[in-house]
Amino acid sequence: MSTPILLHRGNQRSPESMTVERVLMMEESKAKRMCYERPAREDMISKLPDPLMSQILFYLPTKEAVKTSVLSHRWETLWLLVSELDLKSSEFPDYNAFAGFGDRFLEKSCLHNLKLKILKRKNDKSCVTWWVDFVARRKLKHLDVEYLYVSRKRLEVMPISLIACSMEESKEKETEACQELPSRRDIISNLPDSLISQMLSCLPTKEAVRTSVLSTRWKTLWLLVPSLRLASHDFPDYNSFVSFLDKSLDLYREENSCLHNLELVIRKDYDDDQCCVTHWIDHVAMHKVKHLDVECILVKREFLEAVPLSLYLCESLLYLRLHRVLLVGSESISLPRLKTMRLEQNVYPHEAFLQFFISSCPVLEDLSIVRKDDDNVKVLRVHSQTVTSLTLGFEPGDGHMLYHYFDREILGICIDSPRLKYLNFNDDVSKCQILSSFISPSVKVHLGGVRYMSYYSGGVVFSNQQVARSFFRCISRVKDLVISETIMKLIYFCMKVEPLPQFCDLSYLEAKVCLVDVEMLPALLESCPNLNSIVLDLTRPTIITEQITAWAVPQCLLLSLEFVEIKCCCKAELVGMKLAKYFAENSVFLKKLVLRWRGYVLEEDSVLRDLLELSWRSSTCQIEVYGPLKRPVRV
Repeated sequence: MSTPILLHRGNQRSPESMTVERVLMMEESKAKRMCYERPAREDMISKLPDPLMSQILFYLPTKEAVKTSVLSHRWETLWLLVSELDLKSSEFPDYNAFAGFGDRFLEKSCLHNLKLKILKRKNDKSCVTWWVDFVARRKLKHLDVEYLYVSRKRLEVMPISLIACSMEESKEKETEACQELPSRRDIISNLPDSLISQMLSCLPTKEAVRTSVLSTRWKTLWLLVPSLRLASHDFPDYNSFVSFLDKSLDLYREENSCLHNLELVIRKDYDDDQCCVTHWIDHVAMHKVKHLDVECILVKREFLEAVPLSLYLCESLLYLRLHRVLLVGSESISLPRLKTMRLEQNVYPHEAFLQFFISSCPVLEDLSIVRKDDDNVKVLRVHSQTVTSLTLGFEPGDGHMLYHYFDREILGICIDSPRLKYLNFNDDVSKCQILSSFISPSVKVHLGGVRYMSYYSGGVVFSNQQVARSFFRCISRVKDLVISETIMKLIYFCMKVEPLPQFCDLSYLEAKVCLVDVEMLPALLESCPNLNSIVLDLTRPTIITEQITAWAVPQCLLLSLEFVEIKCCCKAELVGMKLAKYFAENSVFLKKLVLRWRGYVLEEDSVLRDLLELSWRSSTCQIEVYGPLKRPVRV
């Protein structure tokens, strides 16, 4: 996490506590949704002996191992038993914190592996020489020291003890130097099956299966893991993949093991390869699967595999993702526990079936649909009383040609979801007509567009501007809006004909803006009279924007705008400074301004000096400046 350069232009605090609390609440809610109906697990790991604990921590990055010290009093010093230290100074608040941590670690640990990545400033103290000398005298085996951006004058000298260090393995000397080094006996094999299954569940399926060759006892232990995550490209050929998965499903059935999670990524070598997806899905659906994710890559429409009817009646299913499959019609659908559903580039019998499928999920909360122009759905109807998050996208047909996208017909959307909170729209709004919708002001809208829209040139006049304008009118009551670069370009072309509808309730706006389109900002802000916060991400530095000091001042700058954040890509720093000046000199109630840049064109000190010299319209404002090194300088 980067640390800002802070400059306070008054005694008033920025109202960030509510934002932080809001983010934490959202993350906690998300974690709870991901863990629904997950059985409680006893903390068996903390009961293990110290030697085994050190073996487990050995495989974690140093930063993650240290984090375990806050779990309980017993865990407070367990990470010191690890004989490896991998540190980066950039992961600490400042260099002194990094040096202090290194000193304390070396005093208490027995270190055989030391890896350092160091970025120092001019007056930072020298400590690496002492560290290397300390570990070299204790029979160091692996040393990796890297300095970043250090001048010749500030290079640290390596101690003579490093040259004398033979770094040869000697059990007797190691025992004398490190009395607490844990023995490497096979303690893990003596653990109960339930604990081993927890460990194996943290590994990829491919790695978990490999443990079956360790010994007779380990031969079937991987079957205790209730999940399979497999990709056909990890196997020599498609037939090997099919054979392995068939045998695995048979073993699960023979051992009476529960398979709750099945994730498959499938790419056939040839169009006529055997069809297996249907009976795989049927097998797990009949055995009460909870999490099903099936993705078929680069499969032609005529070779799509059908979803079995048993899936529509799987009452245990909680999560479902289907990518490039054929959904057959059914008059009976019962998915009483399904909360998350992803339907991507599938083919449906007709649009009424898709509407029926969605409405047959009584507790569905998170819905994502990626459409195709050959999916048999001309009007997408989302009627759900429970959906809170809706994502809509589009991919072209099997032709994969640009003209196939540009000439696509206009598709309809009907949304009736009174509990909707998040709407992510990854499609061209000039190709989608909202026929009916209930989008409340509390819905957060993200307009992502699609990658094919970037091919529109500046001279093209959109043939469907009225459709796009109708779309913006339907979402004009929202309070939070995020706009991608391609949607901003479409808005730019629309505003050349007539202004956008008024977004009177809009409080938060985040937008990616190509530098060539920066001049549209005042006109866009005129459509947001009550805007409170704006985040601008400047992209594509293809040209240098003209002076913007003569821009008009929209109403929101005079009455409501309190927060501005400007993110600059490389070579966009000067434009970012001009924008910062524009907002500083015209925003009456501005409370916080954040400026970020990636290149080395600007220096922190000069940026602060230039910002201080501006004629600020607001009497009290906090300034945060993030340079490329992301190092704190407080004034």
